[in-house]
Amino acid sequence: MGDFNCRVGESAEIPEHMLGNTNLYQSMISHDKLLNARGRNLLEFMTYNNFSLINGRSRSDRPANFTFSNSNGNSVIDLVFCRNDQLAIIQDLEVLYYINLSDHFPICIYLNNPHSIEAKLVPKVVKKLNWEVERGELFKHFLLYSPNVGNLSYDPDTIYTNFCGTVWQLASTTGLVSESRMSFGGNHKLWFDYECIEAKKHLQSLLKICKKDNFSGQTKLNYLKSKKYYKQIITKKKKKFDQRCIDALSATKDQVSFWKTLNQFRRFDSFCPISIHEWEMYYDTNMKVRVPSCTAYFDAGHFLFDSAITLEELLQCLKKCKKGKAPGNDGISYEFIQNLPNNWLLYICRLYNKILESEKCPIGWSEVVLTMLHKKGPKENPENYRGIALINCCTKLFTLILLERLTWHCNENNILPECQSGFRRSRGCIDNIFVLNSIIQCHLRLSGRKVFAAFVDFKKAFDTVNHNLLWRKLYDSGASAKLIRIIKNIYENASFKIKSNNCFSKTYEICEGVLQGESLSPLLFSIFIADIESYFSSAGLSGINIDNHVSSLMLLFADDLVILSDSEIDLNRKLRTLKNYATENSLTVNINKTKVMIFSRGGYSTLARRYKLYYGESKLEIVSSFVYLGVEFTSSGMFLGMSNSTVLKARQAFGSVASLINRSKMNSWFSRKKLYDSIILSSLTYNIGVWGLRYGENIERAQVGFFKNIFWLPRNTPNYIIRLETNTVKISFLIFKAALSWLFKLKGMPNDRLPKICFNRLVQLSSSSPSPTKFNWVAQVKQYFIEADSLDLWEKCLTNTGNKRELTNQLLESYRNFLLRQDLDSLSRSTSLLFATSFSYMGLPYYLTLKCPTYLIKIIAQLRLCTKNYAKISDKYSTHKIHTDQICTLCNTIKPETINHLFFECPFYNSLRKNYIPHINSFIDLANALGSNSFKTLSSIGDFVTAMLRLRSFLLNE
Repeated sequence: MGDFNCRVGESAEIPEHMLGNTNLYQSMISHDKLLNARGRNLLEFMTYNNFSLINGRSRSDRPANFTFSNSNGNSVIDLVFCRNDQLAIIQDLEVLYYINLSDHFPICIYLNNPHSIEAKLVPKVVKKLNWEVERGELFKHFLLYSPNVGNLSYDPDTIYTNFCGTVWQLASTTGLVSESRMSFGGNHKLWFDYECIEAKKHLQSLLKICKKDNFSGQTKLNYLKSKKYYKQIITKKKKKFDQRCIDALSATKDQVSFWKTLNQFRRFDSFCPISIHEWEMYYDTNMKVRVPSCTAYFDAGHFLFDSAITLEELLQCLKKCKKGKAPGNDGISYEFIQNLPNNWLLYICRLYNKILESEKCPIGWSEVVLTMLHKKGPKENPENYRGIALINCCTKLFTLILLERLTWHCNENNILPECQSGFRRSRGCIDNIFVLNSIIQCHLRLSGRKVFAAFVDFKKAFDTVNHNLLWRKLYDSGASAKLIRIIKNIYENASFKIKSNNCFSKTYEICEGVLQGESLSPLLFSIFIADIESYFSSAGLSGINIDNHVSSLMLLFADDLVILSDSEIDLNRKLRTLKNYATENSLTVNINKTKVMIFSRGGYSTLARRYKLYYGESKLEIVSSFVYLGVEFTSSGMFLGMSNSTVLKARQAFGSVASLINRSKMNSWFSRKKLYDSIILSSLTYNIGVWGLRYGENIERAQVGFFKNIFWLPRNTPNYIIRLETNTVKISFLIFKAALSWLFKLKGMPNDRLPKICFNRLVQLSSSSPSPTKFNWVAQVKQYFIEADSLDLWEKCLTNTGNKRELTNQLLESYRNFLLRQDLDSLSRSTSLLFATSFSYMGLPYYLTLKCPTYLIKIIAQLRLCTKNYAKISDKYSTHKIHTDQICTLCNTIKPETINHLFFECPFYNSLRKNYIPHINSFIDLANALGSNSFKTLSSIGDFVTAMLRLRSFLLNE
């Protein structure tokens, strides 16, 4: 099947015995009567190999319709052949006369498929609320004076329904409701506006008339004329849209606007190969039956949890709600709630307080829509997906208020253990990464010491929380009975359905696990698992020492658990206790993903053979490396593996970044740099202040590698000249900056925080013992102070004397100058660079500030940064590598092919020199031109190189 570019006329009949019960005709009839030599040869070849032509033999294509039409004529050249023993599978063939920019028309084949295929939903119109500032003012005015605000019902469902109905009604009145057609291809173009739509409709009508007249006469001329106009308008609109996006990318100053613009050029594959029926089969098998709670919770009331929700409390929580979040089933986004007039904000308070009084939430609040997002692994396996939950914003706002109250209660009463860092204010992944690294360093500084760590993976921990256990633990933590009954009401009515490929599954009850997508769930899970450390302690287990007074038994980040020990026997005891805890709390440990690592100065292979760790009857794998919270830890306690994998990931991202640059036609250096900072640099510097202090040179390879990739520079281009050319600071600066930020954060922590205890211990060890620097984070940071010639500020940082901001700025400025001096010194000593030593590096060079074609930037950069012995110059179509030890292949002067020879000596380029660069007559002229602030001069060099490469390619290939 395809464009065979040959005319087959009306081919021979298919023997009757081959047709059997098929839907095909024996003879072929066609609008295209011409049979040419290519067509005759093709038919003979196909007949010899037992294939028959389908065109002109089916119900919808008899006679065979033209598949190609332009000003030169019409023909049937897009052909479909089928093996003779498979003809019965063909149900029909149809030429689709749809509008497209090609001169060919698409062909649709209908097959007799014995297997059932799930029918797609017909695209339908969906109404959406879209907030706009200008129209929003009128919406707020109408809402302010709406009589519906006086609804005094005592039923939360009625109050909520009235609110939603009023918002939708007035939004529709003020033009804040838009209609969009759900599509399955995802090919909607933002530049395809009303003018394009009208031109396409007109062209479609002419195509229908043209088809009736068999693509002849005046109707065809009218069709071709209209199609030409349609192509022109499409090209014009797309060009205008691209230019607006380019200007927007250059003008954006914040990340949100930058990515909103750039995402228009990204390709998202949202198709899921798993059908709705398969999703339903999966959940039918895995969903558990709800176990009703027989326990009733009562108390005398609580001053915090049971008090009425105030307007001030509501407004504080509204400020924390991020704009741009997708709404739930009610379609009302945060923007609409945040812009409610005061009387309607009080109405929301009334709704929430009625819920507190009645302890019943509106039924729709518990309905969740799950959009399945592929994680990794085969896309056909449902286990490799995680659900993105869409819940009503009113629900999330209410649970956010409950979250604020419950968080205050937990902090005041120390409900959550110190080892838990997940979903807690002023804590993050870096806390646990630092603590684990510090414990390893404290022990491995002494030869013979080992640290045993079990990295435990709970299987779907959030989705398998036992509700009855959760209510009991909430009650034991001091939460009020009213709060528990309200949360229970939400969970008892909770249900979800899957949305995949614009289809919806049936509804399922949520019988276990915390709800996804709402604010309170992370803290509920943390409370559920908060007793794990005390459970271990009550079993007589202790942690691994940090100093003489404090030990650490485990680290938690939500459900990511690390159990620490100093011996094989002790860790096995802790794993047995873990099994008991998991059994009592209905949690399942994933044996295949739970790993053990033994940190020591010795070899990994010896340790793996020597020690045996078990969870129940299952032996756990001892690994040499493990990625914990995004950082790769190795058994040696070093982070060389992390630095190598970080560089590798950055290099793998080069292709996607380059693709985005090309698709968006990004012609601004600042936009490219912003893209680099967002994608490459952010991944390179993830928590780098903890693990990267000793690996700056290694990580630097990724940074300079990106710029070499962007400019198409040779690998041997010195790194220092790349940084000077792009006015980019060495990655070590960012490492020091991150380490300083963490250092000051550590100093500001309370003394009972684990990171602060570890830091104090490292400070003590760095000053009192001769332990190697590689096993002391504090000593590594101190080394940066020495390099910055700022050792006098070290004590100020440790003692918190002096202004934090001034200290930071002074240190960073000193270190930046130190790194810049290093690069300038390297440049001054260089004997290999051809032009670079001629330029001054006091900021970004002029050519990088220009908005000009990418190929011109590349040519100028390649010339400015080339070496005396080797250069690579390229335009949009070809690349030429210049080796100075090779003779010019074009001329007979027997001279080496150097930059000087190409620009000034080779006689084949004389006419090009006169035409493009008559003002450049010597090496000094060329050096001055490359450093020029004249776009005309730089453009002439680019034009000369482009013409030279094309001429060279032509002469060598002739």
